[in-house]
Amino acid sequence: MRKLTWAAITLAASLLPAAAADLIPPPYLVPVPVWSGFYVGAYGGASGQAGSGFGLAGGLAGGTAGFNWQSSALVAGIEGEDGWAGLSGSRNCLPTNPTCVTSDSWFASVRGRLGWTVMPNLLFYGTAGAAFGDAREAIGSFGSASGNLTGWAAGGGVEWMVVPNWSLKAEYLHYDLGTLVCGQSVCFPGQAVSVPFAFDTGKVGINYHFGSGPWY
Repeated sequence: MRKLTWAAITLAASLLPAAAADLIPPPYLVPVPVWSGFYVGAYGGASGQAGSGFGLAGGLAGGTAGFNWQSSALVAGIEGEDGWAGLSGSRNCLPTNPTCVTSDSWFASVRGRLGWTVMPNLLFYGTAGAAFGDAREAIGSFGSASGNLTGWAAGGGVEWMVVPNWSLKAEYLHYDLGTLVCGQSVCFPGQAVSVPFAFDTGKVGINYHFGSGPWY
């Protein structure tokens, strides 16, 4: 009888740690998205009144691609974008009051990005770099000119890693592509016309991150 009792006690003692382990919940795994790596995405948005005075306004859409390096809460990277723009504007641009009509049908940029993760999955960033686009101006029925311009873009935004590999962003960028000059007697008899091309944009987008990895 004593042997049976000790055998029961020994068996219970051997099973107790495993049973206790089953009762203890596993440690909570805090989501930690990894921003480092390549990403691609798409965006859409609009341009409002701009500093050029021509009120370049309209819709825009395109794609982005970039690469991030993350060190603790600091995220640095480079991003390129290319897209369609349906921007147009007009104003009276000469003393005789003919109407100058301007438009931009595409733009692109290559920019550096520098940001800070206020939460592991929430990134605030600033961005600046070179910008490119086309420009067209026409003055009534007199003539027109067009060309590709190079300038700069700068702004900032916020990006939220919603689930692993996928993020949403909202971004403001100011573009200044410089000035398009329509030569003397081309757009208006006996006078050259210079039109500055600058516009402000608000965009929302979605990115897929190839290297974000597991959230733990």
